[in-house]
Amino acid sequence: MLTVAYQPNHRYRKDWRLLMKESVDSWFATINFFDTHLKNL
Repeated sequence: MLTVAYQPNHRYRKDWRLLMKESVDSWFATINFFDTHLKNL
């Protein structure tokens, strides 16, 4: 899979937990998209 689910930026300079949560949420959104749209191909 050639997608970049998350590209880091400088919104969360101090709290890495928020960064990780956003990254995980983005990955789940990507997985759900592929599961929904490409499963029946």
